[in-house]
Amino acid sequence: MESVTKYLALIGKVVDGRYTVREVIGIGGMAIVLKAYDNIMNRDVALKILNDELHSDEDAIRRFVNESKAVAMLSEPHIVSIYDVAFTDTLQYIAMEFVDGTTLKDYMKNKLPLSVQEALHYTEQILMGLEHAHEKGIVHQDIKPQNILLLDGGHIKVADFGIAKLPTGNETTNGQIIGTINYISPEQVSAEPTDFHTDLYSLGVMLYEMITGKLPFIADNPKEVARMHKEVQPLPPSHWNTSIPHGLNQLILKALQKKQSDRFRSAHSMLRAVQMIKNNPDAVFDPSDQTKPEENTAFAPTMGTGLEATVPTETTTSKPETRKVMKKIYKRPRRPFFPVIFGVFVSFFIVAGILGLRFAMFYFNFKSNSVSETLTVPDLVGQVYSAALKESLQGEHVAIKSANIQYDYNSAYPVNTIIEQSPVAGSVKKISGNQYYEIKLIVSGGHKSIQMPDLSITPVTDAKKKIESLQLQYKEVGEYNDSVIAGYVIRTEPASGSYLNEDEEVIIYVSKGQGLSYTEMPNLVGRTLSEAKNQLQKEELVVGKITRKPSDQPNNTVISQSVTVGQEVVKKYTVVDIVVSIYMPDYSDNINANNP
Repeated sequence: MESVTKYLALIGKVVDGRYTVREVIGIGGMAIVLKAYDNIMNRDVALKILNDELHSDEDAIRRFVNESKAVAMLSEPHIVSIYDVAFTDTLQYIAMEFVDGTTLKDYMKNKLPLSVQEALHYTEQILMGLEHAHEKGIVHQDIKPQNILLLDGGHIKVADFGIAKLPTGNETTNGQIIGTINYISPEQVSAEPTDFHTDLYSLGVMLYEMITGKLPFIADNPKEVARMHKEVQPLPPSHWNTSIPHGLNQLILKALQKKQSDRFRSAHSMLRAVQMIKNNPDAVFDPSDQTKPEENTAFAPTMGTGLEATVPTETTTSKPETRKVMKKIYKRPRRPFFPVIFGVFVSFFIVAGILGLRFAMFYFNFKSNSVSETLTVPDLVGQVYSAALKESLQGEHVAIKSANIQYDYNSAYPVNTIIEQSPVAGSVKKISGNQYYEIKLIVSGGHKSIQMPDLSITPVTDAKKKIESLQLQYKEVGEYNDSVIAGYVIRTEPASGSYLNEDEEVIIYVSKGQGLSYTEMPNLVGRTLSEAKNQLQKEELVVGKITRKPSDQPNNTVISQSVTVGQEVVKKYTVVDIVVSIYMPDYSDNINANNP
């Protein structure tokens, strides 16, 4: 708490003559993150300041400098931007884009497993950021939910490039494992060279977790988890969640291959596969494709129609050897001419018959398909959208595509209830033959779940604005607190990370600063000096002057105290003086007995 108080003291002050500190938003082992206002560019920024205790730690400084170099090379909407860097003898900081959101890790705590569309939505954006980083020669090396920031509206930003591998290639591991054990790649476990495939493996672990709600490898200790990453094949995601599309199952297992060369060829290749599943959940990949990644793309997709979208490969064929052909001239015997003429006529009539038959079939098929049918659009509002409904509508020539379904939070309708449709019920549609017409749907997402943000050590005025912006109610409760300065939030109920419905009430506990607390004065008489001191410390009272006096009590026994037993006293401020004994036996009785 001492470090918290220290950095709280920066609030309101100007750092480096430019950044006015507004609040502390994060305290980690290596750095402290402050929300500040850039007085030159007139914008909010996040100041990441190296912890004072690490100013002499070469590894911490290297990571700090490494992050500033990596992010400074990047400019992509899905990567946190860097604005300014300063490294002096007294201050090291990185001024970065201020992201008003939460980590994907915090979001996932009470939401797993995520829906297929939501998980793919996040994965797609992460891959866009990684594709840009990889193009610049940067490998993140620590992709995990804690390093992914989630903004309002589902926008994703990749953060924390502290252990990133830069294109200079000067980074060495010295045989040490780098990364986070649950998301680490096999090559990181072995302390072998990493490359772009490393990030794709870690992202594959993340996608596995988002879809199933479980990590692919779980054990009692980190060493066993590391071994499993290197040697054990994961259970297919469909083992835990049978509703996972087959193509997505294939995609995740491809990303989790042990050998780097067996994974996706690049972030772009994996991005294409993700977008394919996102746009067409029925898409699967050709299981017979055993070509090496450098010879072919990751998969040859089959779009559920029986038509393989094969990927062209460069193949080389040997040219046939030239051979010398000796021509022999000889005289052919004469043959009768009539059989030849007869054969030509027979062939002509056979071909004509076949062509006539095919024309007749085409004509009658065209006639049947050209007959238009008038259909009335069914009323779907109020029905529950499901796979069974979708299948039953196909019999009425209705096609409902995933792209035509919009989910809308609406507490008036149960989850998955159809709220609106277009075209409306009763409309007339004309179709021919086996044609289908499309219907667009708005489906209820039920109550909107609002995740409670972390408002601790935030000015109460800012906390109230944030809660109101989330359409929640609040009640303020004041408390004395020795660690949080007055006017700042101590905690909330429900706690950060919890999920609430609109208009639910949040209790904000606000610090009133250091307050006076009371206790009842204990009885110390008869206790040893050591016991008395321990009791005073337990009651948060101050040990005062200790006086020693002769007594018939054992040495160091408390014989009196300055504060009356049972009196209500103030903790931390009440001083208690103690008188302890110096043992001296009483010989008066013996003297009187000898002198009657």
